[in-house]
Amino acid sequence: MEQDELPRTKFVRFQNGDDIICEFVELSDDEGMMYMIMNPLKVVYMQSRSGNGLQVAFIPWVFPKMCAGQEFTVHPEDVLLISDTSMKMNGHYWENLDYYTSMYEDSKSKEESSELEEDENLEALTEILEQLQKTRRTFH
Repeated sequence: MEQDELPRTKFVRFQNGDDIICEFVELSDDEGMMYMIMNPLKVVYMQSRSGNGLQVAFIPWVFPKMCAGQEFTVHPEDVLLISDTSMKMNGHYWENLDYYTSMYEDSKSKEESSELEEDENLEALTEILEQLQKTRRTFH
């Protein structure tokens, strides 16, 4: 998908200094306004290798293993500013989100496979113990 065809994201700076890029929706009801942020990636600033500037990297803001989903409600008073991302940052966001999503899914399937192997090993050990109990003899 071309960069101009990608869904647009927002840059959000929080009062605590965290900068994230995310999908963003304003929610309001009788109780007031809230923000819904989806798939947030934290912006990490690093000095460039040449030392003459900054580089930007993205990491998950909340790691997927910590919660069931990647949708969070945020109170407006916790937010310092909100802005549309540049086309370039928007493209980098989607590339990184795809990378982290596939990395998490690979990790999850490896864990599931490992759990299945553990279950199979437990079943095999149980069968061996049952066979030993059936053939148990007393030697004098």
